[in-house]
Parts: sequence; structure tokens; C-alpha cells
Amino acid sequence: MAPSVMAELNVVVTGFSPWGSFAPLPNLPINTSWQIAKSLPRVIFRASKPNVRILTYPSPIKTSWETARETVPILWKANKSEYGIYVGPSDSKTFTIDAMVHLGMEDDNNAPFSIEKKAYKTKYEDPDVDNKTPSDDDLNGGGLWDKCPDTLETDLDIERVYKQVKAQLEDVNIRTSTNPGRYLCGYLYYSSLAALHAHGEKKRVTFVHVPPKHESEDIERGVMVITKLIQAIADQLDTTSNGDHGGEEL
Repeated sequence: MAPSVMAELNVVVTGFSPWGSFAPLPNLPINTSWQIAKSLPRVIFRASKPNVRILTYPSPIKTSWETARETVPILWKANKSEYGIYVGPSDSKTFTIDAMVHLGMEDDNNAPFSIEKKAYKTKYEDPDVDNKTPSDDDLNGGGLWDKCPDTLETDLDIERVYKQVKAQLEDVNIRTSTNPGRYLCGYLYYSSLAALHAHGEKKRVTFVHVPPKHESEDIERGVMVITKLIQAIADQLDTTSNGDHGGEEL
């Protein structure tokens, strides 16, 4: 379908699997980032504006350096088959990604929801879920990072996103952050930013750390927060794209 003013906005969301016993973190059996990601609504309906299609990547990203490196290019290629989307004989095999939201988990039950502004290129060295430290390929993104700066920042206005979400959810502990860490969360975020930077694309991606509590009410709260955050990103895209959305109905 050709892009139009009312074409849907497509927002991809990812979550992680548990990080296991080798990580420099408490060995938590459930990664709430995936519990939240897979529980998100498929569509956010907006009156007189393009609806927002939420496409959660079908499986959690393994907390492995190699897997994270290899998964990011797959995410941004936006092949419908990778997302479990039916492709008819005359359908396009890809779709437009208007924004991407990566979710990861904090290790402190009292941690806030943290919307990350930037990520860093170096100092990734701890063992992953397979007890492997990053390879040379992992540390330069398979060569993609060679011409990337030490710090990459999203082009989304995170302060604006934060203010909109906080105004709607005053009682939720939420903040902005410039420190996604030097483990798989920060690594995935930098990898995603670098994939866009290297191809001269707008860095339309962010990363959100979520608390580790995983009772039903905790997941419901997380779904509410991330849904409001995605809506805030969509509202921002409305004003920065002059109404010309690249998304398509799937």
C-alpha cells in the first residue's frame, strides 16, 4: 500500500530473555522486559490520527553478545516473515519501521522506568548467558561501528516523551537516563543506534529499562507505561513528519 496521511505508524518493540548465572547481576528467572513486550496491545487507536501498529518481535532476544549483534540488522531489515506477518503473493515482503523501542530489565525492584537517551561504544566486557565475553566482531558491530562515534544519541525528543507520559501517569516512578549500562542493554541500544547512523538514517529508536517485579499487576503497569510511551513517540512523529508517514497497513 502506498504511504498516505492516514497510513498506520509501525512501532517495533523488543524484549530480552533472562540473563542467567554468569552475568554480573542477580540471577533472576524472569525478564520482565519480555513479559511486558509480549503483552502490549497490537494497535493504539487514535482519533483523526494514524493508528499505531505495535509489532513485538516474536521471541525474546537472547542475552548473548553474538545474538544481540546478529539480531539488530534483522530487526531493521523489517522482513514481514521475521515478525510472523503473513505475506501474500502480491504483498511487499517488508514494512516501514517508524520507530523502535527496546525494553530491558533493571535488577532492583525499586528501580524506576528509565527512558534512555544515549548509548556507548566501549567497555563491554562481562560474560553473557553463555559465559562468553564479547568477541572482536561483537566489539565493533561486525565492522559497522568503525566509523561510529563513541556515543550515539537518539533523535527522538526523550524529554518531551517523558513529560507527556509523566503527565498522564503521575504516580508512576519514571525518569530519563543517559546511562543504559555496559551490559547487553547498552550494547543492544548502541547497536541499534549504530545501524541507523551508519546508513544515514534518523535515529528513531529508544531503550527503556523496566523494574524486575513480575506479578500480574506489575506487568499490567509496565504495559500501561510502555503503551503511553509509544503513543507519545507517535505524537512526536506526527509533528516532525508533517503528516507524511512512511508506515503501511499490514
